[in-house]
Amino acid sequence: MMNTFGDQRERRLTLSEKYVDQLDFVGGWFAGMAGTAAGHPLDTIKVRLQTEHVGVATSNAATKNATMFRTWTGLVTTFHTEGMSGLFKGLLSPLLGQAFINAIIFGVKNNVYKRLDDDYKQSVRGHMISGSAAGFAQSFAACPIELGKVRVQLQGQGLSKEKYKASKSKGSISSIYHIFKREGIKGCYRGMSVTVFRDCTGFTIYFGVFEGLCMKRKQMKKIEDVEFSYLLLFGGLAGVSSWIASHPIDVIKSRLQADGVKGKDKYKGTIDCLRKSIKHEGGRVFLKGMFANLSRAFVVNAVIFPCEEYFRRWHKKHL
Repeated sequence: MMNTFGDQRERRLTLSEKYVDQLDFVGGWFAGMAGTAAGHPLDTIKVRLQTEHVGVATSNAATKNATMFRTWTGLVTTFHTEGMSGLFKGLLSPLLGQAFINAIIFGVKNNVYKRLDDDYKQSVRGHMISGSAAGFAQSFAACPIELGKVRVQLQGQGLSKEKYKASKSKGSISSIYHIFKREGIKGCYRGMSVTVFRDCTGFTIYFGVFEGLCMKRKQMKKIEDVEFSYLLLFGGLAGVSSWIASHPIDVIKSRLQADGVKGKDKYKGTIDCLRKSIKHEGGRVFLKGMFANLSRAFVVNAVIFPCEEYFRRWHKKHL
């Protein structure tokens, strides 16, 4: 009788642990949707800044203007000519996709972290290793989703409000479908190698910074859970830190994925894109859209981390 009760109790504990592991993916899903909606307008401006003057030689003065002023000017101009919908172009694909991607990120990261040796768990290294694994895993979903988003975000650029409304723009999901029909699965993974490199680099820093700051805060205040206001701050700083490192890679990724939108392809591949971008625009090309990207990164991740963390605390308390 005692053995039967013990076996049942052990079985219940195993199921509970398995359920909690799955909830890591659910928390990432909801956090991803919230963060994507908050940061999408700045993402639209970032993509437009990164892909302008492609293949055209520009002066240092022109490139220097891609700063804070141009970011806010871009927001105002887009809103004025295309309306609020212009700022949220291509949102459907990343809203659903980023929810799925964040489910992968936090699910993979947390489950890999749980299975690391205790030596790694006691330092930031464990979070960096599991973060890199999460970045690699999610890049397979991120690449086609971002391709569709980039193509849609570039639609209507430079058109008047009347011409934009008259044009037949398609959504990001429709864009991916047409790319698949025209170029097959290979076309949907345009820029894949750059995406993997960007995300492995970015998420290593992303989780390393966030978890490192949280560890310091817990040690200083001798608390179990970091306060909400600090989760906002640390999440934003983690996002900014990761994008400072990965933004130059993202510029090349955006250009590869935007290639061919306005005519014939300009690039033969990643190296050719890198070479031609530097040749025509110099090293400053890698700073294009950076302010928009870092602003977006702070907003998005100041939303994502608290959402995921509070969901984790909830299911930890109630399950």
